[in-house]
Amino acid sequence: MAVLPHARASLTFLSHEEGGRQSVPTTDALTGYRYRPHIVIGDSTERETRAEVLNRAQLIYEGDGEYLGIAFGGTTSTPEADKEIEVEFAFMYYPQVTYTEAIPGATFTLREGARIIGFGTILEVEPKETIKANPKDSFGLSPEVIGC
Repeated sequence: MAVLPHARASLTFLSHEEGGRQSVPTTDALTGYRYRPHIVIGDSTERETRAEVLNRAQLIYEGDGEYLGIAFGGTTSTPEADKEIEVEFAFMYYPQVTYTEAIPGATFTLREGARIIGFGTILEVEPKETIKANPKDSFGLSPEVIGC
């Protein structure tokens, strides 16, 4: 087990007509740290994509509207487009990325690559023990990738 900062957040997935996914992730996908999109802290009504961020061959650090990797750990509701739900996610690149902008009250957009698929607000942040999605390594990354 690893101890990582976790956020509890309200989250709304966009409908396909608004630019979201064809279908929203299932409740099962939002548990167990298997679904790993990114959040971008900032105005959640700002729906422009930042494709140039994806072209960088370096780690993306916090702030400046940068992509911050998360891993969903759970939800209390069935996800539906345009319906607010409460979710929990781990800051999966901590401590290499500090996530200093991810504080209670911060708004964010949820991204899969350059596509904005949802938006939300961070409600609470606290450290928590995390069960790895793949017990053989760190969050499913091969030992070569994580430097072991």
